[in-house]
Amino acid sequence: MEGQEFKTKGTKIKIIGVGGAGGNVINDLISSGIEDVEYTAINTDEQDLKKSLAEEKISIGHLGAGANPEVARNAAEEKKRQLEDVVKDHDMIFITAGMGGGTGTGASPIIARAAKDENILTVAIVTKPFDFEGKKRKVNAENGILELKKYVDVLIVIPNQKLLDFPEAGNLPYSEHLKKSNEIIRFAIRGITELITKQGLINLDFADVEAIMKEAGVTLFGFGESEENETVESLVERTITNPLLERDIKGATKILVNITAGKNITMNHIQEILDIINLKASGKEDGVDNLIYGMIDEPDRTNVLLTVIATGFNDKQGLTTETYDGRAFDNSADDIVPVF
Repeated sequence: MEGQEFKTKGTKIKIIGVGGAGGNVINDLISSGIEDVEYTAINTDEQDLKKSLAEEKISIGHLGAGANPEVARNAAEEKKRQLEDVVKDHDMIFITAGMGGGTGTGASPIIARAAKDENILTVAIVTKPFDFEGKKRKVNAENGILELKKYVDVLIVIPNQKLLDFPEAGNLPYSEHLKKSNEIIRFAIRGITELITKQGLINLDFADVEAIMKEAGVTLFGFGESEENETVESLVERTITNPLLERDIKGATKILVNITAGKNITMNHIQEILDIINLKASGKEDGVDNLIYGMIDEPDRTNVLLTVIATGFNDKQGLTTETYDGRAFDNSADDIVPVF
């Protein structure tokens, strides 16, 4: 795949995994079959880099950063020209990393800065460490997020600590928590990229996505997958509201919705989904200023996959975005007629 140019709908998209955590996400994305994007792994640890499935691997060191962001930052600065070439000539860049350690924390902002200098739409999806990982990693993560925020259009932060709030979390192995973070990142990237790269019943192009996400600032991202006998209202509620979020969708003025479904979804379902989202965000019947939606048809799919990106908040609530997987919550009600 080396040197391959992806021309689906004329949009070039690259996903960059930075450091060990970012590299693990890249491997997970490739294994899951997300297509029509390019993958690049960047690391200070050459041994870890050898494990990457990415077609492009960039070494910015030899033995790692020793959990020191400054070491990684300096290493990235030394490879500035090479990193500029990595992002150059792309329409959209995703950066994924774990914040709190060395490479992801220190190098990610340098890569984001290179993308910003090229006026590339840039989305960063990063994780914050568990509380038990210590104050130093927590402070490193917060500082890294602040620096990263200067250069990206959209910043989505997954707080590993809040994954422990899931009902089943206490009995899960540590490795399963890491997989959960990767799964959330995968859903976020898939939900955004497939709006552009997949031919759907209702197609969106890159300009539609850019209109919602360019310089978005505070962003809400949510996704949900309908369960058997679940109502439309329940699915939407699980997707856009959750106690794990530091904010809700109220006040958003720009919303991007991706609906992936099979033959069982009706026009009434679609209208209800969009009506509920509009009302929750704006508090009024005529809805938000700009809502764009895409519809992807997967004939064999028996449920509905819903992705929502909400931006254009007028307030300053929240420094970064926290996200969640709506499927982990059971909001079913026996007295509501199921529609899926």
